[in-house]
Amino acid sequence: GGSYKAYHDLIGGWDFNGDMTLFVDKIQSDPFAPPSRCHLRVPQSVARFPPSLFDTPAKRVALCDILTRSFCTLVRRGGLDQAAGGGGW
Repeated sequence: GGSYKAYHDLIGGWDFNGDMTLFVDKIQSDPFAPPSRCHLRVPQSVARFPPSLFDTPAKRVALCDILTRSFCTLVRRGGLDQAAGGGGW
C-alpha cells in the first residue's frame, strides 16, 4: 500500500528461476491514469509449444491470441480484473 510513485520501483524485469520473466513496462501514475502495463516472457524450452504452432506469422498470431484469451479468462475467474472507478480502461 505505498504511494503510486513508490510503485515505479517495480519497473523492469523480474526473473522467476529462469522459468519466466515478468516485465513491468509502465506503472499508472494515479488512480485515474491509464492502467499499468506489463508482459511475461517464457522461454520456449519451458513453454515447449510444438514448433508447428508458430512456424508462420498467422500461426504465431493465433497462438498469442489464444494464450492472451486464456490468461484473461483466468484473471476474471480469479477476481483479479479489478479497475478503479472513474478512469483507466
